[in-house]
Amino acid sequence: MRELWIPPPLVITEELGVRRASTATIAYYAGAVSILFLLFSSLQGAATLIEERHAGILDRIAVGSSGSDVVVLGKFLFLTVQGIIQVALIFLVAALLHDLDVARHFGAWLAITIVAAAAAAGIGLAAASACTSKQQAQTISTFVLLVSSALGGSMVPRFMMPPWLQDIGWYTPNAWAIEAYYGILWRDEPARELLPELSLLGVVALLALGTSIVVSRWRLSL
Repeated sequence: MRELWIPPPLVITEELGVRRASTATIAYYAGAVSILFLLFSSLQGAATLIEERHAGILDRIAVGSSGSDVVVLGKFLFLTVQGIIQVALIFLVAALLHDLDVARHFGAWLAITIVAAAAAAGIGLAAASACTSKQQAQTISTFVLLVSSALGGSMVPRFMMPPWLQDIGWYTPNAWAIEAYYGILWRDEPARELLPELSLLGVVALLALGTSIVVSRWRLSL
């Protein structure tokens, strides 16, 4: 008896395992929450620069040979280290509770975290240097933070947005940081694939830090 020939299926479907899908979600939101918290804590921490300026502390320090630059640089380093520790705690929880394999990509993860924390610190200091009061800084920075986080994917994944909104999201640090974290922790991209994200975040950190130094000098000269 001849067997009935059955044609092969035109479409082959493959189910994504629940565990693997869960890992993808954790990898995405760990990065999304990290950059959101980095920006928020840096903007809040940098606001002390305004208080010190109003209290005359910067004027007294500016008399020295280092000028006000030492204060800005000191705050930049402090906020960067604080951000690295903060992100480390977020990913530690993700690794312990959700089995996110951070250790296998530790070198790349550390590089992303350093430049992301530096970029957030620079942005916070630039905003604090440009604002005249702490209330003004908090109002403006909170608005910018929420818009940046919404467009950059910290609140809603960017792949759920229309293409034109995804393109706008690339103008935020959130999108680049999330893309970098997601690339190594989910797509297993090699370290060389991170160069665009690392370079852009590094440039943002340097430009923002330079802006805060220049603006602080200008305010003290008035």
